[in-house]
Amino acid sequence: MKIFVDSANLNDIEEALERGFPAGVTTNPTIVSQEERGDFTERIKAIIALLHKYDREIPLSVEVFSSNPVEMLSQAESFIAELDYDPLYVKVPIGWDELAVIRELKSRGVKVNCTCCMSFTQALLAAQAGSDFVSLFYGRIRDHGTDPTAVVRQVRTALDEHGAASEIIVGSIRQVEDITEAFAAGAHIVSFRFPKASRAALVAGPRGKLTSVSAGAWTNMRLSYRNGIKRLTLFTKPSAASVSLLSALRPRMPAMNPVANPSALPATDAMDTPCSSGVTMCSTADSDTFSKFSAVRVTTFTRPLNARYIR
Repeated sequence: MKIFVDSANLNDIEEALERGFPAGVTTNPTIVSQEERGDFTERIKAIIALLHKYDREIPLSVEVFSSNPVEMLSQAESFIAELDYDPLYVKVPIGWDELAVIRELKSRGVKVNCTCCMSFTQALLAAQAGSDFVSLFYGRIRDHGTDPTAVVRQVRTALDEHGAASEIIVGSIRQVEDITEAFAAGAHIVSFRFPKASRAALVAGPRGKLTSVSAGAWTNMRLSYRNGIKRLTLFTKPSAASVSLLSALRPRMPAMNPVANPSALPATDAMDTPCSSGVTMCSTADSDTFSKFSAVRVTTFTRPLNARYIR
């Protein structure tokens, strides 16, 4: 079992390296763009410099950002030449044309991480094409109403039975329980971000776990309920915009009313001890609405949700 850091933030990566747990680093154009403005290649070189500083020659995944197969190959070759880092893995998203790109890169001796896999079939095809890593998006699989642990388990079984060299990376981690579940299901690697708001939860005891449900969007609340998740996330200390958005949901889910002080809720709601950390809302299928929430503290109901709230 290995842990990768999914980040392009130099401070976060260095803090992880100081603690000794990263076995690799994954990046993508989106998380690179969220950092200080600058040249993409220079940012990746800065990450490599950190790895050298801590004498860690560990896998580093860098994703192509073209959708054209010819340009993907060209970008991959540029990464290899400019970055000059032996354990560099070129990330290629799953797709019909992209499978040919993976095959060609492997014929050139390039290490590949096939990303954005959401199903058993996608992961299997990526492995057959020769991808060294197949990256399954755990949270997004669950968003679509599928049990991600089942997908991870099926892929691991197939890889083992056929003696495939590919390793499973599980990304799109939304909560601490996802890490446990992914490893238990057979993931070789779990890659996740650890913003300051969630670090305490990673090392906390059972009552300090991140307990937010799989996603914040209303559609995903319904999916979570159907998949047996009976806990409901409360968003405390919301911004003014958040209050307005949550108020609009009140007729459908009264339990989602914004609450400034969790301890003021009725005792009959049988609340867990609030998490000691905060989280930032995940981007989800309903990102237009839920991306507006500020970073908030999280607590959960243990009381089962009334089905009439889930329509």
